Amino acid sequence: MLESRPDPEVPAKARRRRHSAEYKLILEEADRATEPGQVGALLRREGLYSSHLAAWREQRAGAILGVEGLYVVDASVMPEIPAANTNLPTIMVSERIASILADD
Repeated sequence: MLESRPDPEVPAKARRRRHSAEYKLILEEADRATEPGQVGALLRREGLYSSHLAAWREQRAGAILGVEGLYVVDASVMPEIPAANTNLPTIMVSERIASILADD
């Protein structure tokens, strides 16, 4: 009998995990944690790092360094990072998001 073996080839490009806005509502569960170890259990269950929660809390607050109304857009919002320099595409994305926020 021949056993099937997994394909030893490594995927050409690793895929980043993406977390939807609905998923990020898990912050509410983390904020309700009152007992020692509850947040740690939540992080282990969901496969997250505490840095995820910290970054999402900043996003939720909508403030960077205590400045209200300041938003930061970086290359992490791009579905795929360009192979060349990311400076100009990031500026373009930032300008577009700024115009969207200004319309609101």
